[in-house]
Amino acid sequence: MFGASPETLQQYKLEPVKKATDLANYEYLKSSTGTYEVKDEVSGQYLINDKEEYKVVCESFKSLKFGDYTDCVWRIVAAILLLGNHVWDDTKYDPNKGIGCFFTN
Repeated sequence: MFGASPETLQQYKLEPVKKATDLANYEYLKSSTGTYEVKDEVSGQYLINDKEEYKVVCESFKSLKFGDYTDCVWRIVAAILLLGNHVWDDTKYDPNKGIGCFFTN
């Protein structure tokens, strides 16, 4: 998410991420709080550069000739992140009556 442009994030309805703690806006990522930035304990330098890793993934999609499927992958990732932020109400769930779960937010 750090490597994606604001336009790309907007295309997938994701919030812009300016700092690692912004990732906590996503419920599925919130449980990883504090592990977004991996630093060398001695030098204090970051061991993982998310912007560079994003570029590597995008280049890999191109070299593997994903084509239009690249968009599908990003849409699925975005859908998972966004659905994780919803709270589900299953108190009225009844498969026998065809009643499913509902979003509460």
